[in-house]
Amino acid sequence: AQYYLSFVQNAEPHLLRSDQLTWLERLETEHDNLRAALGWLTGHEKGEQALQLTGALGQFWSMHSYLKEGRQWLEKTLAVAQKGPASAADQSKVLFWAGFLAYRQTDLAAARTHFEESLTLARQAGEKKMAANALNGLGNAAWTQGDLAAARVSYQESLALRREIGDKPGISISLGNLGNVAWGQSDYPAARSFYEESLLLDRAAGDRQGIAWTLTPLGALCITLADFTRARPLLEESLALFRTMGDRSGCAEALDGLGLLARDQGLFVQAEAYCQESLAMY
Repeated sequence: AQYYLSFVQNAEPHLLRSDQLTWLERLETEHDNLRAALGWLTGHEKGEQALQLTGALGQFWSMHSYLKEGRQWLEKTLAVAQKGPASAADQSKVLFWAGFLAYRQTDLAAARTHFEESLTLARQAGEKKMAANALNGLGNAAWTQGDLAAARVSYQESLALRREIGDKPGISISLGNLGNVAWGQSDYPAARSFYEESLLLDRAAGDRQGIAWTLTPLGALCITLADFTRARPLLEESLALFRTMGDRSGCAEALDGLGLLARDQGLFVQAEAYCQESLAMY
């Protein structure tokens, strides 16, 4: 268990760098061993180490779309951690990932609760990066529920913290989310500007996941603007990157965008094929 805790903590920062594919493959190869380590730690009520391991695995579970499994381990770990001493910082991180995976499954009530608890603990521990993550999560929940004003406030507060600590991957995420808000408010020039600034940061970092998740809404925005010529290569590049990383949720999103594009171009047979493939993945 200690070996795999060290292994995952070493892997985690690489998941947002240019060598992320190598580390995703290593984690996937060791997945059953990671499950065994988690089972032992939670079974023996090693709350502190279990929190550290699940917190470090959150990015992997998200990127490879292990949403249900990840949530189960995170919730189990939080229950075990309540029986003994655990740092506010470790709990905050696990609560964030529990909220994020819940959000990915559109369980917004659970997501909001976890994000709020994560934010409280992060502020207590002086963890600005995790506070920014939790604020971004609260923005996501508000955006999904259509409260664009609240979403913008949370995203802007998150962005300010991320700029303060120089968290470039986080800055990119916040910019992309502000692009979503601008799009929702029909401010298409601002939305495109936010997306393109986010994309520049992701390409500079070699972050394939960040690139792909920015290309998808940018391509969808181009569909809204009837810029079909630009939309297709953006969505096709996004799909190719998601497939390379094994991100099934991302693939489904990109395929859905390609389906909408084909529909708007009158290519209905092709549109249905894309959407059926997307639906099967979801």
